Amino acid sequence: MVCNYMKPGYIYGLGMLLLMLVMGLKCKPPVDDPTIDFKYDYFPLKVGHTYIYDVDSVTYDDFTGRVDTVNYQLRMFFESTFLDSENRIAYRIEVNKRNTDQSNWEAHAVWFANRTASTAERVEDNLRFINMTFPPKLDKTWNGNGYLDIEGGRCLADYDDWEFTYIELDQPKTVNNILYDSTLTVEQINDTTENLLEMQFSFETYAKNIGLIEKEFWSLETQIIVTEPWAKKAQCGFILKMRLNSFIP
Repeated sequence: MVCNYMKPGYIYGLGMLLLMLVMGLKCKPPVDDPTIDFKYDYFPLKVGHTYIYDVDSVTYDDFTGRVDTVNYQLRMFFESTFLDSENRIAYRIEVNKRNTDQSNWEAHAVWFANRTASTAERVEDNLRFINMTFPPKLDKTWNGNGYLDIEGGRCLADYDDWEFTYIELDQPKTVNNILYDSTLTVEQINDTTENLLEMQFSFETYAKNIGLIEKEFWSLETQIIVTEPWAKKAQCGFILKMRLNSFIP
């Protein structure tokens, strides 16, 4: 006599039950590990946050041979929130500009920012950049320009083949004579050695509980093959440097 629990139907049913349990475990969404520090405080978002940056801009004109240097200030004011097209909370940033710290502010642009569980994103002049991925880790890389339609025009060739990388994490850094005890730096591109006629270099530095404190973007060209620094031998392109002057939380 075969016991009931050994009958084929019983074995089949038990097998199906075990299969369902295993599949259920595999399909269960992962639970965030509370011991992981995702470091969201490097990209804080809050209505009322106000940032004032000192900006230095150098432009090289290969037609006239002129090199123009302009100094000004930018103010980023987190004005309000809204739900974007993906039903995520986004922040509207009013960007104002003035030529000196005694001049009146003038409207310059409107940017946007949002943060998900895994990314920090900012929209500048209708271009969306993935400025960070969480949690940050040294040498971690990602396509920070993944949203850009490089092939679609709008002079976006400068943003092709960029690979964002964390090169510094939780390090003290002095910017504009201010010491920040904990910063991270994202190198966005560092194409300065292989091509003697063109160079691109860009990075952003963020401070904990503050946000962006420094940014540089170099995009230069030359026909002069010499060992001079790029700032001297460049004939076409620009250098942009932004450093935080003050922050109002």
